[in-house]
Amino acid sequence: LAQADSIGQAEALYPTMEQLAHLLMGSHEVREVLNNPMVSPEKKCNIVLSLVESDCSEECRALLGRFVELVLAHHRERWLGEMSLGYVRLYRKSRGLVRVRLTTTTQPDEPLLARLKSIVEERTGGVAEVRVHTTPDIEGGFVLQVDDLLLDASLKGQLEKISREILRKNKI
Repeated sequence: LAQADSIGQAEALYPTMEQLAHLLMGSHEVREVLNNPMVSPEKKCNIVLSLVESDCSEECRALLGRFVELVLAHHRERWLGEMSLGYVRLYRKSRGLVRVRLTTTTQPDEPLLARLKSIVEERTGGVAEVRVHTTPDIEGGFVLQVDDLLLDASLKGQLEKISREILRKNKI
């Protein structure tokens, strides 16, 4: 992060590192290729760079390439996902960013999102990064995650809570 900050690329590198962390933490196949000693470090670096779709500048992409090369040179590819996630966490902390994930059954309108962002920023003193995820699985209501705090106000969550309560009372 300090290196990216020193050349003015920290903000541009942030979404790329977030994408890389998500990709590496979620894909067993990619981790398998990176941990394969038969694949050359150059090939591994090219694979990683080709997997991230980056809108960052050439300077930013070169910085990412140097980071990946350094990790590979020290045979630390196993931890590349965690290192990328570490960059994301450090960036968020240094910028006062608060991660907000809103899960609903339908896409909320902009005034509601603006109000949610305002409330979160007022309560946390940070800058809210709101991401919306829509899914019919929650059956209604919403699930709100602010950093590590979770508020489940979904219909599915309420029904599960009632079911657990009934089962608990019937066991006594």
